Amino acid sequence: MFQSIGHRAWHAYYCLPRDEKGEPPAMRELEREYGVSNGGLQKLIKGNLKRPGYGVLSRLAKALKTTPDWLQAEEGDVPQSSWPIPAYPYGASAGLSGKVKAAFESDAKKLAHGSLARRTKSARK
Repeated sequence: MFQSIGHRAWHAYYCLPRDEKGEPPAMRELEREYGVSNGGLQKLIKGNLKRPGYGVLSRLAKALKTTPDWLQAEEGDVPQSSWPIPAYPYGASAGLSGKVKAAFESDAKKLAHGSLARRTKSARK
């Protein structure tokens, strides 16, 4: 169901209790409260911290109100949310190079503005 440890951390983060505005706690506050290094939670979520040590993983799991086993290997109960969870933004294109992403985005813009659609119609005639 989840693509990576980062995806699981994202899910668990958005399952945390929300404030009056519907926002989860600030990542930096969680890091301070649970003794995680500066940016550790964000690095995990973005996929830049793929194999944290057990101590770091335990603190991150505690901050996210889940277990190290679930974060690492998706073993155990999936955290539940009473709020909608946004789509994981680091998954589908995370492994693509900058050139490939740029080419894709360029083609997507052309499609949106119709230049590729016009070329396709004229080729069919």
